[in-house]
Amino acid sequence: TIVVKPKILKSKLTCPQNLKDFKSQIIEDDFENVVSTIKKVYEIYQPKLAEGNKEKLGVFTTVLFEYLLELSNKTIGAENHEYVRLMDFLARTICNLTEKYQELFLEAFRKHITDAHERLLVQDIAKFPLQSDAILLTLVGRTFSTSDKFHLVVIPALLVAGEALEFMSPENNKTQMFFGLYLCDLLL
Repeated sequence: TIVVKPKILKSKLTCPQNLKDFKSQIIEDDFENVVSTIKKVYEIYQPKLAEGNKEKLGVFTTVLFEYLLELSNKTIGAENHEYVRLMDFLARTICNLTEKYQELFLEAFRKHITDAHERLLVQDIAKFPLQSDAILLTLVGRTFSTSDKFHLVVIPALLVAGEALEFMSPENNKTQMFFGLYLCDLLL
């Protein structure tokens, strides 16, 4: 059987301002569709084309950050090359645009760091660590200057990483052991 995938016409494509809107415009299992939709949004909503586009793209970029973190918690294996390419594309896009939309990203990163910290304090192994926690801390290191001792994102992220190493019980849980090893490598 032939499966015809719906195409979104440029004129009907909107600049998603939340995760629900973004998901309504993509075919989630088709990673190539996700990438092409993201590229189309950036092409159609270039700041030079209309007033307000820069602000819309700023919000959309934080939506991509939310999508990356949500996607990272799904049980899709690293052997799925399309998934790996999509994750890499999203991470590179976010890292490249963070400086352009710094205030929005500071807020988004801090929200997720606070969420990770709250889940860590509950000390429920089902809630911390998640794969998205590793992605979040990795993106902090790739995106922001880690030498800034007063950075609004880096310092809270370092504190969460340090607390995670203190509170986790790697001898009782493989996930916590591997997350702890990853954190040690990341911090070095």
